[in-house]
Amino acid sequence: MVILVPLSRLYLGVHWPIDVLGGLLIGLVLVIIYNKWIYDNVIKYLSAKTAIGKAAVLTMLILFLTILYPTADAITILAVLWGFGMILIFTDVASAETQGILRKILMLIVGLVGILLIWKGIKLILPPNEFCRFIRYGLLGVWAAVVPFLFKKR
Repeated sequence: MVILVPLSRLYLGVHWPIDVLGGLLIGLVLVIIYNKWIYDNVIKYLSAKTAIGKAAVLTMLILFLTILYPTADAITILAVLWGFGMILIFTDVASAETQGILRKILMLIVGLVGILLIWKGIKLILPPNEFCRFIRYGLLGVWAAVVPFLFKKR
C-alpha cells in the first residue's frame, strides 16, 4: 500500500512527484517519532489509568479533535472512534471469537441490520444538528464493537 498508493497518485496525475515524496517523507518522520517517543509514553501513561481515566482521556482527545476539525465528516469519524473506543475500554470485546461460517454470516447480518436501524432510525428521531450526529455515529461505533461480543463463544 505504501508503494501502490503514491504510484497511483502519480499515474492519475493528481499529484506531482515532489508531493508524493514529501508525503512519504512526512509519513516516515511521523512513524519514527511515534515509535521512539509517543508509543512508550502513551502506553505507560494509560496503563496507570483506570477504565474511567482511559475513557476521560479518550473523550478529551475526541473533543479536542472535533474542535480542531469541526466538519461533518470529521465528526462522523471521531464519533465512531469514540463509541468503539469506549466499548473496548469497558469490555473484553477483543477476545470475542466466533466459530463456524454460519455463525459469522449471522453476525454479519445482525451487525448490518443494527447499523441500518441506528443510522436511519435515530436520524428520524433526533434533530439534524452536529451534536445529534455525534451521538448517532457514536452509537454506531458502540454497535460495531458490541456485535462480536454478542456472538462470543461461551
